[in-house]
Amino acid sequence: MPINVKAAVATGDGKFIIDTITIDEPKSDEVLVKMKAAGLCHTDYDSLTWGKPIVMGHEGAGVVEKVGNGNLKFEAGDQVILNWATPCMHCFQCQEGNQHICDNNSPVVAGGNGHTPGHATLESTKWRGRA
Repeated sequence: MPINVKAAVATGDGKFIIDTITIDEPKSDEVLVKMKAAGLCHTDYDSLTWGKPIVMGHEGAGVVEKVGNGNLKFEAGDQVILNWATPCMHCFQCQEGNQHICDNNSPVVAGGNGHTPGHATLESTKWRGRA
């Protein structure tokens, strides 16, 4: 069942708004996390001008609420912290244990423009956006 929540959304044009988004059920490789704490950092500031809407506040911690059908790594109730980019686990940096700067998915080292597959976007949400 979809959930409606408030979120800080970078509108892509240098601004952000607080708006309601609808979060869908987690896909097979996703988890739904009930956030207990979140922070904004320099990457969130940079995302203000990436030309697309992005939910801000990717650094955080919480508890897994639901897991997608194909997810074998997590279960409801697991306490988790969030990485700011999903590691691919195949590139040089991931193989060296530097998943936080994944060559393929880190917005900082993979082009620095936020258009990488491992960075949170509004693709799995429904946004009433005014951007």
